[in-house]
Amino acid sequence: MEKIVSCKGCTKRELAHWYLPDSPIKSAEKTLREWIRRCKELERILEEEGYNIHCVYLTPRQVQLIMHYLGKP
Repeated sequence: MEKIVSCKGCTKRELAHWYLPDSPIKSAEKTLREWIRRCKELERILEEEGYNIHCVYLTPRQVQLIMHYLGKP
């Protein structure tokens, strides 16, 4: 867990896998996108930070925000 918190950022694929390690990667990515979409405040703040559904790489700040709103994987 400490590795995730101290990372310099990661791909959405990596983060989705951390949250849903037993799911196929495409399903995990889709589920993570859905969780973000359902949490309107998180979605809004991420968009202010430059996030969109097409980005592949998440900044450290975006990862931090996702973990804050969705909990740690």
